[in-house]
Amino acid sequence: MSIIRSVTDSALMQANEVKFQISEIAYALPHNEQFQVRKRMLELINNLDGQIIDAFALSNKIDRVRKFVNIVGKLMECKDYLEYVQKSSNIIIGNTFSKIDELSNLLLINSGTLN
Repeated sequence: MSIIRSVTDSALMQANEVKFQISEIAYALPHNEQFQVRKRMLELINNLDGQIIDAFALSNKIDRVRKFVNIVGKLMECKDYLEYVQKSSNIIIGNTFSKIDELSNLLLINSGTLN
């Protein structure tokens, strides 16, 4: 159980870092911008840590993999919005892309391997 706990803790720590970075970027955007990227990014990361906890708690591997793939899909969508932000404004994205990739890889690697 300690391996599961350490992977979960690592994923939650990374999720909180990603969530913090994306929130900072989102709140730097205008509130009423045309494509509502701010709103969409914040919706995607809302309860990210809770979703990860729920996914690790699933005992059925297929359900766990589906849940993790869903989470990673949301992270990839958020990454697309960040790309748009980076191209359309002078907001600094920093290492947010790599943080999202690290978290996504951790989730996908561990989605079907934990019992």
